[in-house]
Amino acid sequence: MTETQAASDRPDAAPLGQRYPLLTRMALVALSAVAAVGVGEVFARVTAGTALVPRLTDYGFLPGAEKGAPYGFRPGGTATFTWDGDPYGTLPEGAQMQVQLNRAGLRGPLPSPGQRVVLVVGDSFTFGEGVATADTFVAQTTARLANDGAGAPLLLNAGVPGYGTSDERYRFEAWLKRFKPKAAVLVYVPNDPIPVADSAKRGNDLMNRRTQPRRGLQLLSLLSRRRDNDATRRWYLSYYTGRHKQRWAQAKADIAAMAKASEASGVPFAVVYFPLLHEVGSPGYAPMRDLVAVAADAAGARFLDLTPALAAAPTDALWVHPTDHHPNARAHGLVAGALAPFVAELLR
Repeated sequence: MTETQAASDRPDAAPLGQRYPLLTRMALVALSAVAAVGVGEVFARVTAGTALVPRLTDYGFLPGAEKGAPYGFRPGGTATFTWDGDPYGTLPEGAQMQVQLNRAGLRGPLPSPGQRVVLVVGDSFTFGEGVATADTFVAQTTARLANDGAGAPLLLNAGVPGYGTSDERYRFEAWLKRFKPKAAVLVYVPNDPIPVADSAKRGNDLMNRRTQPRRGLQLLSLLSRRRDNDATRRWYLSYYTGRHKQRWAQAKADIAAMAKASEASGVPFAVVYFPLLHEVGSPGYAPMRDLVAVAADAAGARFLDLTPALAAAPTDALWVHPTDHHPNARAHGLVAGALAPFVAELLR
């Protein structure tokens, strides 16, 4: 046996990994974890993007459009929306949109004499912030029903940005008397019971994601965003089952009042649930949807949940802009696909 062979047979001459297998595995695991964090941090920084500016709006509102309503659109006026860019390629040139309002201070065409009308009441989702008039789900549903033959109804867009159920209730009877619809639809969004002032105080609500990137590790930012999302979900639920639950009690009473007014006018009434376009289909928001469904049933109204139609697409593929989570034309199209047969059945 040579001196070299003898030396190689000694235990202390074995490779380090063979002498200390546990320590070696632990070191490899630690190195792998560090590498994974590094790769994840690079990815997070790349996808974090640059800071974006929230949309600017000029609605041309008039105070006190009807008794009890805080404001309404100026008849024949113009609403203007301006974004800081068009990352999704869905906005007009210059990332600015102007919407011409009709003589009733609403969006879209008014019915011609003798035309059947379906009154569609709602907020900015119904109004269609961020999409052309022809791309709103109200207009797209009208177009789909027109393909069924002569005498198709006109869906009248009575969506006003910022309205909640109380605002809609106060204007509802006046709209019933003026337009004499054959059916009425309330498009309910989960933030409807929440006062605008409360949303403004909250700031980072589900309609406007954080527009300034956090400093430090972006992975920690992602974890923090998850925590923020959980907190925001709890905040929304507090207006239904928590400390602000009286707001839902009022919204439920508003739904019942609109249903009663419709019944008195001989008009079928329906409630359509339009989920917030954030974590669409998440079970965390299901309690709100279920409460609305029960309230609609108690009021004798038909109910349609749009969540399944919208959950089929990736959430951010439904947004107008990264800082503006109003539904884009694709989302409006998905809604129209579900709403058209529902309205047709409502009119039978």
